[in-house]
Amino acid sequence: MELIGKDSEVINYLSGNLSLRDASISKFEIHLVEYVLEINIYFQLIRRTKADVNVLLIFKDVIEYGFYHNSNYRFYDVEDLKFFETEGKFYFSGDPYHTEGISENDQDFVMSKGLEGYLI
Repeated sequence: MELIGKDSEVINYLSGNLSLRDASISKFEIHLVEYVLEINIYFQLIRRTKADVNVLLIFKDVIEYGFYHNSNYRFYDVEDLKFFETEGKFYFSGDPYHTEGISENDQDFVMSKGLEGYLI
């Protein structure tokens, strides 16, 4: 694994040519690390055609999350997203409501106090 960066470095890196838009999520891991909730999300980047590129995002000290799955739909393509830092918190939504910022209507989201990113 190669470290992309931590916190806002990850967001900056994945806002350029290497974007999570149109990626597929291949795995979620939710667990406690020293009594603090952590969520790992594994992405397969589709836009990159020269080589397989996979990204692991580790959301540390999770404040809130919500994911939903229905077997009538394919698991799990990121057609649109929100991915930003606000007030020292890191926010990702793979099914966002079409407004700026965090919305109570966003789906498939994580908000955390820390973030790490890796190329795998």
